[in-house]
Amino acid sequence: MRLRIFLIIIIFNAYKICAQDIIENEFIIQLKSEAKSFTSFQTSLRSSAIESYWNISKSPLHLYTVKFSDSTKAKSWVQSMSLHADVLGIYPNHRIKPRKIPNDPGFTNQWQYINTGTNNGKVGADMDMDLAWNLATGGMTPDGDTIVVCVVDDGLNGSHPDMQGNIWFNYNEIPQNGIDDDENGYIDDFKGYNVELDNDDVLNSGVHGTSVSGIIGAKGNNGIGVSGINWNVKIMVVDYDIADEAHALAAYAYPYQMRKLYNESNGKKGAFVVATNSSWGSDNLFAKDAPLWCNMYDSLGKVGILNVGATANDNIDVDFYGDMPTSCESEFLISVTNVNNKDVKVGNAGYGRKSIDLGSFGNQAYTLTSNDYGIFAGTSSATPHVTGVVALAYSLPCMELTAIAKTNPSEACLILKDLLLNGTTYNESLQNVSTTSARINAHKALENVSALCGNCAPPAGITFEQKDKSISIHWATNTSNTTVKTRYRSIDELGWTEIANIQTGFTIQNLNNCTEYEIQISNNCGNFVNGNGYSKFIKTNGCCEAPSTISTVAIADSITISWAESPNTDYEVHMRPFDGAWSVFTVDTNEVVLKDLLFCSQLEVSITSLCRTYDEVSLPSPTQHIYTSCGSCLSRDYCSFNSKDNAFEWIDTLHIAGDIYPIGQSQKGYELSSGQNTSILEKGKSYAFSAKIGYKSSVFPEYLYIYADWNQDGIFGIDELSFSSSESTQNVISGEIEVPITSLSGVTRFRVMMSYEILDSPCDKIDFTYGHIADICIIIADENCLNLTQTTFQVNHDNSVTFKNPSNNSTLILYRDSTELLWKKASFTGAMTINDIDSCTVLQFKTAEICTDNFSTFSEEKNIKTDCINNTQDTNNKISKIFPNPASSQIILVSDIQPYEIVAIDITGKSSILHFDKAGTSIVVSIHTLLDGFYILSVKSKLGKNLYFPFIKQN
Repeated sequence: MRLRIFLIIIIFNAYKICAQDIIENEFIIQLKSEAKSFTSFQTSLRSSAIESYWNISKSPLHLYTVKFSDSTKAKSWVQSMSLHADVLGIYPNHRIKPRKIPNDPGFTNQWQYINTGTNNGKVGADMDMDLAWNLATGGMTPDGDTIVVCVVDDGLNGSHPDMQGNIWFNYNEIPQNGIDDDENGYIDDFKGYNVELDNDDVLNSGVHGTSVSGIIGAKGNNGIGVSGINWNVKIMVVDYDIADEAHALAAYAYPYQMRKLYNESNGKKGAFVVATNSSWGSDNLFAKDAPLWCNMYDSLGKVGILNVGATANDNIDVDFYGDMPTSCESEFLISVTNVNNKDVKVGNAGYGRKSIDLGSFGNQAYTLTSNDYGIFAGTSSATPHVTGVVALAYSLPCMELTAIAKTNPSEACLILKDLLLNGTTYNESLQNVSTTSARINAHKALENVSALCGNCAPPAGITFEQKDKSISIHWATNTSNTTVKTRYRSIDELGWTEIANIQTGFTIQNLNNCTEYEIQISNNCGNFVNGNGYSKFIKTNGCCEAPSTISTVAIADSITISWAESPNTDYEVHMRPFDGAWSVFTVDTNEVVLKDLLFCSQLEVSITSLCRTYDEVSLPSPTQHIYTSCGSCLSRDYCSFNSKDNAFEWIDTLHIAGDIYPIGQSQKGYELSSGQNTSILEKGKSYAFSAKIGYKSSVFPEYLYIYADWNQDGIFGIDELSFSSSESTQNVISGEIEVPITSLSGVTRFRVMMSYEILDSPCDKIDFTYGHIADICIIIADENCLNLTQTTFQVNHDNSVTFKNPSNNSTLILYRDSTELLWKKASFTGAMTINDIDSCTVLQFKTAEICTDNFSTFSEEKNIKTDCINNTQDTNNKISKIFPNPASSQIILVSDIQPYEIVAIDITGKSSILHFDKAGTSIVVSIHTLLDGFYILSVKSKLGKNLYFPFIKQN
């Protein structure tokens, strides 16, 4: 069995993750410092929005979990606390879950130690444990420290006969006296630590953990059962109990605290924990999305704990598809895949040239079960074989490793990792799909560690210092009597560059900036894979990268955006209003104030770095949606929803008071479409609406409900149900909404709910499964804000239109081409010009007065027509051919026309701007983003009217 866990950073405005393992409305908060942050943070935790909170650990990462009753409260609190000076990060909590174990025929002995070829195995395909045990059998260091391995899992059967004498107990703690006797931060932790129960109840379970512990340290040479890698060792049992990320992180904090206490007390308290075992993880997750997980390994390594983690029980390239923990780049982690008794990587085990370190024997390995003995398989079984060798190395009769562990614990971890990975056996099935191209060999690894006490030590504890054009190599072991060599290549090259006779501190020069290199280091003694050592992957500096995060501060009419500054860099700011055209401007600072924005409006922003050092341009940052203030619509904590199934039916478009709100299918079945509102409603009036239902294939009858928060209290009351279907309807649902005379002026929220079942609540319910919810912002006009605008217009010769308000009042204007359905909006004081309008085009517009934080009612719609140009040179600008039709991914127009915009319009009038490329007389138009159906293709040119052509999108 392999348990799986994952972490992922969430940005609310760009939430694009697989959410089935996320615990709804529960977050992990990382703070800066223990002394100040935990004290000052208490006030915010008393917020009424918080349902409960839990202090996971005060060290090493200073973590809380916070739980909310609904996602709106969670979003509001998280957004505000992300600006808190003491907050380092806010992350979602995730479940960890068991993985299935291959149900293959088992073996009847521990072939992984000594393989004689039974059960169709390969003779010698083993760990050479008989030779390794001639060097050490485990238990204590030569300096008298009791070696401890922490197994973070589901507990241990403490009564198993083959674990007696090899279970760790905290003898500095008096059991069940309610006192933290050893002052380690845990009360009555005599047997270990159970995270959820906050006690030491860890030895009464352990179906998975007992097998893992048995491989590492089942009692050896005792005349019963089987033997672990270590005949004598102490297994520290930590049970996370509840399978989620927060409990796993809390579990790791325990061995960290115990080893830290051991170091600080010179062995009088705590435990000499040398390794943790993680036979669990998360598929298809990258390290960059799980920072707390990787940071925890770094923290454990700093106090002297090396960590061993299992990769996925799936035949995936971890470098490409991701996996945690094995894609984590922490130097204090060894990642393990699974090899069978034929010395071949099993089909259902992960691999990765950069991410996976080595193979280990885990396919049908024989060890303890929870109550007996039997087969234990998968990467869960492979991993503790490596963890066991880490512990075994500390028991060698060589003082050097122990001495370093006392004076520089983190360096001891790096040295042991290098010696173990170089002390492996080449394996063809792992070539170029792991850093070693090899599998575990306990004897060779121990020989390498023993060499620390000889005259010829291998280079180990290797670290790198990279700059833009160079990489310096350092190592910790004494190699003065040896000849060290290195070879390197960029990651996409086949040939190597070799350099002999190097010393620690040697620098590889004349490299390319922002390039990843593969480096191997070896010498003339010790064991090295293929004589060259295992691969380390180092990337030079000097990359041109877009800002990773954009911070915003918004008020009614402006937004300040800022990002982390990079030296010698300018920035391109890409910005557009909702459904508008992009504008681009360049700045030489890391902060921009966007002024004169419309109240309650949405913008899209992306930043591109212009790096002057190497004259490079980064990729654009992910597009981020930002908003100006939007009254009660965004500031109130409205009840939220779990995911709904809208794969087969959804709200496509919503029409209210002549305005159109494009909604469309969504991942979670819920949309907050703020910032695009155009509807200004008057108190005491009724307005027609219609909702068009979109379908994937079959047509289903649906119910529709509309709630409006007329009193702006953040609650959709029963009396605020403004429309409900009397019966289920297909395709289009329409009706009227009456605005109560008692409504409050300002921006408020409408909730449109489409459901296959009858609903009786504006909030979520357990039986609400199939449907779609859309929240939109609607403006209730202020009766005291009078529309006094006397807007005039002028058509210019270049087909632009200039609007003027002689009173110089602030004016909101909505305008559109008469052939289009959606309004564009803008605000101006005095005058404004709209450019790039086609000739002979009818432009519609309407205006409203802008008051302090609200609007008047709109004026009547007016029409303008631009000049019609009779250009004889444009007579050949026609489409002579359009093919294929129907089309699946692209269509080709054969024409002399010079288009500046091509738009697809579906049968509802919804338009989509398409990307196109022109080569000669052919215009290639991409339509892969469109749903199947009938469309009108609108081709806009600089001269003449638009050209329209029907086509069918069909996969």
